[in-house]
Amino acid sequence: DPALVLADGVLRCYHTAVEEREGAYRLFVDVAESEDLAHWGAVRRLTHSPLNYSSPGNALWVKGRWELCLQSYPMAAGELYGNETSRLWLMASDDLETWGEPRLIAPQGCTARWSRSHRQIDPYLVHHDGRYWCFYKTAGRLGLLVSDDLHAWEEASPDRPVLGPEDTPDGATVENPCVVRSGDDFVLFFAPCRPGRGIGVARSADLIHWREVRYLEDFPRL
Repeated sequence: DPALVLADGVLRCYHTAVEEREGAYRLFVDVAESEDLAHWGAVRRLTHSPLNYSSPGNALWVKGRWELCLQSYPMAAGELYGNETSRLWLMASDDLETWGEPRLIAPQGCTARWSRSHRQIDPYLVHHDGRYWCFYKTAGRLGLLVSDDLHAWEEASPDRPVLGPEDTPDGATVENPCVVRSGDDFVLFFAPCRPGRGIGVARSADLIHWREVRYLEDFPRL
């Protein structure tokens, strides 16, 4: 779960670290720095919490500071997956080195009518049309929150997921969204949950309606 941030000639890779302690898995957010992607400095730990902060999505520069999105992923002993209390969070920093305490994005979790689960993981932030959008995964589908100020959030697509097994070529569920701008479109990269995994891609003009949903291995090779 890496999130790569380039600033002032330094690449910082924020990522999940996993340790097994007393029969349970503990998750952390760590960071390492590089100037060339080949040679990395010592790994530094950013979070220490029983909430298992992990899966940093990306960092946005917002009004003079960085905002990093991440998830909480509480797991009981013997469990491999985060429970229904998994949520989305933000951490702020002025310099990408020192970070404030995580702030909960949506305490109630997913409230979209298309999901029976309130669980939210795998956040990814996008700034578009003066608003902030946060992708997330629940029930094998991608949902989308929207906010004007990074404090008050609402479901941007309450009646249907923005991407799910109904949209993928083979009916696979989806996770781990990543969104980049390409001309007038946004391009979504995602992980299909299927044997052999792979990488999926889709395009959209508004972040809500996605088209041309394909897997990278399906593109013709040049």
